[in-house]
Amino acid sequence: MDRLSIREEARIHRGVYIATLQSALAEWERHADFAASIGRSRVFLSYLLREDGSQTPSPETAERIVRALPLPAEQRTDLFEHMVLAADRRLRARRRARQLVSEASLEDTVAQMRAAHWAAMYAVEASVALPQYQLVQDLAMAALRFTGLRLHPLVFVETCLLLHDTESVLDRPGDALFHARLAGAVMRTLDPIDYQRGRERFEHLRVNVAYAEAVTLATLGLANQAERALLDALAVSQRSPAARTFWLPHLYRHQIVTVSGKPRFSQYQVRELAYLARTACSRRSDPLDPQVDLLIDESLASAYLRFGSEKSFRAAARLLQPAVESIERVRYLGPLHRTILLKSYARACWAQQRTDEWRHYVHQALTTAIDAGLQHQVRVIQRQYDGVPEISQPVT
Repeated sequence: MDRLSIREEARIHRGVYIATLQSALAEWERHADFAASIGRSRVFLSYLLREDGSQTPSPETAERIVRALPLPAEQRTDLFEHMVLAADRRLRARRRARQLVSEASLEDTVAQMRAAHWAAMYAVEASVALPQYQLVQDLAMAALRFTGLRLHPLVFVETCLLLHDTESVLDRPGDALFHARLAGAVMRTLDPIDYQRGRERFEHLRVNVAYAEAVTLATLGLANQAERALLDALAVSQRSPAARTFWLPHLYRHQIVTVSGKPRFSQYQVRELAYLARTACSRRSDPLDPQVDLLIDESLASAYLRFGSEKSFRAAARLLQPAVESIERVRYLGPLHRTILLKSYARACWAQQRTDEWRHYVHQALTTAIDAGLQHQVRVIQRQYDGVPEISQPVT
């Protein structure tokens, strides 16, 4: 097992016990009845069955579970062992992360978090992403407990933002919002005069904390609050030419998301925002620009889909088709970006009753999201097609 990380080994144990437990639970008509038989709630059991979850049973609860299941003695022993080892490995993974943080220099820890985040975001193979996101999560949580970070507030803020992004992907919007706002609160205590030598980084982080909060508020369906946070980010971006150049395409693109998240909006407004985003992107010289262009198209297409007319459905499909056809040729298009594009094109096909195409693209989107551990995207896709037999079954 030395070639595997502790976290990966824990994930394997967890997957095995979940599969075994799900199979055994087929004998129970209602999971709530089984949960009651072991003295726990249905919610607790559902957490145990989540592939992306962190809840594991104590040895005492594991013993009650295996005793309640109609399994041969040997299979009960195996199931008990996998449940206990999943918990043990998870704890060891967290302890290992704390040890790495305590032993490494601050610069090395931040570099490792950045590298893991980049590897997750831009992984060619979707299955590579989840272990890297989990590594970011473990390292960041350990680093935030390191009191020395209080002496390095910008590192503290960056760590919060890396954790925010990871929690967003792993479908933890409450935690993500907490860390975005924690980072913002720290930034507001700092005086820009004290950061003259690193002013660009300081201004970049000031925009980033407001942007991170806006993204999560939009995810939670709080469009008006998200819009206010975005306006704050736009105002802050004007203080630094470098920050303005980098952030304007992202800020205008996300304005499309917040505007179209309201009950009523105008197509003219979202088209104008898309124009501003593309124009701002054309003024940059960044290797990520082709990716950003595609995401601008996706945001505008998603707004068309929300508008809900036949004409807007056709416009969304026309906009997304070139993006989907070029998806394998665009550099720095990681699992999250591919899932977003495929999911939206599938939605356009569904809206136009192009069932075969919908089935193809929604399958690609869902498979990519599952392989990469993008639990938020998995949940969004399932919610969009609630009641459709091919989609509505829980992914575990």
